[in-house]
Amino acid sequence: MFFTHRSSVCEKMAEWLHVVVFIAAVFLSSSEGLNDFDKLSDSYKKGVELAIEQVNSHAGVQQHFLFFKSLKQSSIEAGFEVSYFYHHFYLKATKCSRGTENANSKKCAFRNDRPLIDCAMCYKTYREKIEEEPKPFVHCVHRPALTEAGFGVMYVYHHFLARATKCLRGTVDADYMKCAFRNDRPLIDCGICYKTFGGQIEEEPKPFIDCVYKPKLTQGIKTSRVQHCNKMSYSNGSASILLVRGSQ
Repeated sequence: MFFTHRSSVCEKMAEWLHVVVFIAAVFLSSSEGLNDFDKLSDSYKKGVELAIEQVNSHAGVQQHFLFFKSLKQSSIEAGFEVSYFYHHFYLKATKCSRGTENANSKKCAFRNDRPLIDCAMCYKTYREKIEEEPKPFVHCVHRPALTEAGFGVMYVYHHFLARATKCLRGTVDADYMKCAFRNDRPLIDCGICYKTFGGQIEEEPKPFIDCVYKPKLTQGIKTSRVQHCNKMSYSNGSASILLVRGSQ
């Protein structure tokens, strides 16, 4: 679902800028994955650095995240030193604490016990500098924890944060572009676990959904969630960062 949302946001950005050909470049061309930050061009590095800055500024992140692997890159030169970029990549937790100065993969070894963060972003540059308008779109989420049970069956645990918007409950076709986030309401902390078969959520066992306002979240609630899901053979995961940053 969030991949579709990412595409639509970048489409809207391109339509607003009347750069239709950018979308063709984004979705019709791609490069092989790169797992070396130093091999990225300066324009892609600046985008990754922006995403890393936003991810590591999130209060729920404990370890410092760094670039891990590039999955897809697309760009187009629009003339007059203007370019547009789309980048899909992974960030990975390191053994360094969040906010470590001058962090790099040599100084901060990667951890293998944390889920990757999947990021996609699109932005405009002028003279190789990222422009403030239109605002760069940065979308990063933890990849949910999955347990493959075989025969098309999977057990999923997901811990994430939801945030209030300025739209009324029940707004049709609500999305992040239509409904701006509110900063005067507490976040809602959710933990869910469920079973899927053939990609569809099963009715049995009944999906477990537990959501509370973050100020009311206690360690007891966190422990209870994990214990409940473990009894149902679900796999524990980690909290997702706020789904969209920089497009509020």
